[in-house]
Amino acid sequence: MMTHDDVLKTIKKAAESNATRLNLIGGQLRELPQELFELTLLTELNLRGNCLTELPPELFRMTNLKVLNLGGNELRQLPPAIALLINLEELYLLNNRLSTLPPEIGQLTGLTVLNLNNNCLTELPAEIGQLINLQELNFNSNRLDTLPAELFRLTELRELNLDSNRLNKLPSEIGQLTELTDLSLLDNDLHELPAAIGQLASLTHLYLGGNKLHRLPPEITQLTGLTSLCLGNNNLTELPPEIFELTSLTELNLHSNHLAELPPEIARLNSLASLCLYGNDLNALVPALFRLTDLTELNLHSNRFSELPPEITRMANLAELMLDNNPLTSPPLEIAEQGIEAMREYFAEAEV
Repeated sequence: MMTHDDVLKTIKKAAESNATRLNLIGGQLRELPQELFELTLLTELNLRGNCLTELPPELFRMTNLKVLNLGGNELRQLPPAIALLINLEELYLLNNRLSTLPPEIGQLTGLTVLNLNNNCLTELPAEIGQLINLQELNFNSNRLDTLPAELFRLTELRELNLDSNRLNKLPSEIGQLTELTDLSLLDNDLHELPAAIGQLASLTHLYLGGNKLHRLPPEITQLTGLTSLCLGNNNLTELPPEIFELTSLTELNLHSNHLAELPPEIARLNSLASLCLYGNDLNALVPALFRLTDLTELNLHSNRFSELPPEITRMANLAELMLDNNPLTSPPLEIAEQGIEAMREYFAEAEV
């Protein structure tokens, strides 16, 4: 933790060396010292983890700033003067107390990264759509229940994170974000996905856990480059058949649904390395599962397995098998809890 004297010494040292970067992380600052504003050469300023409740006008005269980190403070509003930082490329405002954003934020057209995770935002200004160079946008852990149509004009976006909000609908305009590679909507209130989800041709990671989905739109099969799909903690009673068309998947998470069986089509996902099925109602494994020869991790925790076939131990690349909280008798749970190698030994001895 930096003392006030430490802060002043750091600023003085930066001035003497004509520094372009300055970290004042965790300095317990309640206000910014005037000496800071004399560092006109700064392009990166990190003020994360202080106690700032407001931003002084002098800060917005530091127009050479490209990266500004104000995360972990106590800011309740962002002044309209933020628009004066015309060279900003990255702005971090996570872990504050912001309930609104000024329309002027739309004037920061050079931004490529904007992080507003863990604030109190209930809506976004339409001007967000003016940030046409944004590549990464983070709104996790806010209170958003709708998204403005203008958001989907950000066609350069690669990563969009909207976890832990109150979204009950994903607008069809989502399909305009054709450069998007990562879309995370964990822990919202989505009951269905729009058909336009299939237009996200660049998508590789899609996280939909913690919603109320019971099916997937047929158009999701168009996401041929998808490698990671999370559908954990939804309302699935069976595996949507569309999943079996996503043959590039290497990671599939289906935890905490209501699955009672796996269909033979699971074998079509022959690139899978990780399959998470914990917290379902499974009591048997379909033989087709054992054809997933690239599988290295299989999580069957908290299901209803009383016995497992020896074939499971013949999956050569399987390194991690989780079976806790099952009523296992064969192999005994105390063997299964020791891991896959202990199970291989158990079944090998049983065959002798």
